[in-house]
Amino acid sequence: MAEPSNGQPPLRRGQYRVSAPSSTTIVTVLSNEHAVLGDRRVSYAWEPDEVGGGVLQMEGRVFRVTPVGPPPIPGTPTSVEVNGVLMDILVDDARSELLRSVLTSGDGTAADLAVCAPMPGLVVKVEVQDGERVAKGQGLIVLEAMKMENELRAERDGIASDIIVREKTAVEKGQRLLTIRRA
Repeated sequence: MAEPSNGQPPLRRGQYRVSAPSSTTIVTVLSNEHAVLGDRRVSYAWEPDEVGGGVLQMEGRVFRVTPVGPPPIPGTPTSVEVNGVLMDILVDDARSELLRSVLTSGDGTAADLAVCAPMPGLVVKVEVQDGERVAKGQGLIVLEAMKMENELRAERDGIASDIIVREKTAVEKGQRLLTIRRA
C-alpha cells in the first residue's frame, strides 16, 4: 500500500533497532512496501489508525498494533499491544543512537541511568534505599498496573540514588522513579 487511506504519513524510511524483552531486530524501512528484517527482505503493508497504531500485514500474517500511553519517542521505552499481547519495546533510530553515544561514557554505559515507569500504575514496594549498591537484574521497585504486579529490575550494576517515589505513589508512564549512578 503506497499511501495510508487516513492521511497519516507512511513509516519513515531508515534503519531502526527494535528491542523487545526477548530479542533485538534491526529493521530497515526501504519504502512504503519493502523492509529488511535482520537479513531478510520482506514486503509489508502498513495501515495506520487514528490513535497512533495500525495494522501491519507481512508474510501472510496480520498484526494489530495499538500504542499504550503517549506516542513513542525514538530511544525511549514504550508499550504496545500486538494482537492483544502487551509488549514493552524500544525503538532506536539513527538520531537516538547518536544521542546515546554522546551521553554515554567511554565504556558505552551512561554515567547515570534513569529508571522510569514503563506504564501508569501504583508503586507497591520500593526494594532499595538511596545510596544502596545494586546489581544488574536486582529488583528495584514493584509497580502495580491493571491489577498485575511488575517488578522493575536494574539494567546494570550501580548505586541507587534520587529515589523520588515511595509506596502507594501513583506514577505516569515515563515518569522517572530513581537513578542508578555508576559505582
